Amino acid sequence: LESLLVAQYQLMQLCIKHGDGEVVDKAWGDLVRRTTALQGMRSNLNMESSRWARANRRLKAINTLSLTLITQSCETY
Repeated sequence: LESLLVAQYQLMQLCIKHGDGEVVDKAWGDLVRRTTALQGMRSNLNMESSRWARANRRLKAINTLSLTLITQSCETY
């Protein structure tokens, strides 16, 4: 999760600076892929056991926030 937040911050910096389009596209694609992977892990944990209910809620919130930050970064660009 820590590296995901750092990548979010780096994407926002690239978008604010109006960095190279290819670099922004690559960073954006990588973040979308990582966020999608996080969603997949959440789904697997949820199916595995009901013990993961609280973690499931947290991961769902993190997933939503990640997608929101990606959208805001790209709108800034």
